[in-house]
Amino acid sequence: MPGPIEARTREEEETLPANAGVHVARLRLDVCLSDRTWFVANDLDGWRSVSDTFKAADVSLVALDVIGGFERGLLQILQVDGLSVARIGIRQALDFARSRAALREIVRVDSRVLRDFADAFMSFGPDVRAYLPNVETTRRSRALAGR
Repeated sequence: MPGPIEARTREEEETLPANAGVHVARLRLDVCLSDRTWFVANDLDGWRSVSDTFKAADVSLVALDVIGGFERGLLQILQVDGLSVARIGIRQALDFARSRAALREIVRVDSRVLRDFADAFMSFGPDVRAYLPNVETTRRSRALAGR
């Protein structure tokens, strides 16, 4: 059980590990890291650029939505590069988005919602990563990622 919530100063918040969110579509990835969002193609070059950016930023957790298998390539590259990835089902993401915007009629899941999901998940402490499922074995992921 986490301890009491304490107020953090701006300096402490800036030193916390960054979390990221990636909303996957068939042709492109909507990526959010801290307050920055951008789009890349959902192909090998896009996956590698996202992974390299996340490694350089020392990302603690990547929340990735599960959309019909279009996320598998990115997921494997991120795992091969040693990043922690939480696969978020669309129902979970929608429920989380609705909880944040209870009075809005239209709720949209995007990379910012997924980044906020990762922030909320990691707020329980660093040991929470032990609850992330191991989706692919490292050997299989490396073979599929070509690394």
